[in-house]
Amino acid sequence: MKRTREVLSALTTIILMMTVAFCMPDTARASEITDSGGNVGVSTQCPEQPETRGTTRPSNIWEIDKSGAYNFSGTTYGFQDLYTNWRFKGVNKYRVWVNNLSNNTITVQARSFFILYKKFDVPAGTNTMTTFDMNPSTHFYLQFSGMYITFSGTISQA
Repeated sequence: MKRTREVLSALTTIILMMTVAFCMPDTARASEITDSGGNVGVSTQCPEQPETRGTTRPSNIWEIDKSGAYNFSGTTYGFQDLYTNWRFKGVNKYRVWVNNLSNNTITVQARSFFILYKKFDVPAGTNTMTTFDMNPSTHFYLQFSGMYITFSGTISQA
């Protein structure tokens, strides 16, 4: 009986420690965020979708006029969309530069959940720069789509 209580106590302690560890918020600058796939500034979590660990939508806004350019890079293994970790706002004209390091075309979209503001393709092995106008108060994110893609790039004020 005493042995059973010791085992239950140990299991309860382990479960409590794991719960605390997994529920603690992580903080890092956007340029320092790297996932296990080597992605920097992008993830498979759409900024407009509810987070998997919470009930609210992300509120991370990168104000280009105040914080400057935002760098990103990412890799997918199969067909998978990647999204910037932040939504952007703050300037009238944006410049997006994407370097496609893969053998497949990447489709880049500047969008909110319901509205597509700009869409362009980056052919395999090339880099592309595009600019577009936007109301400075509009929040949007970048979505990267393609099969087995690897890329890097920057969004900044044009």
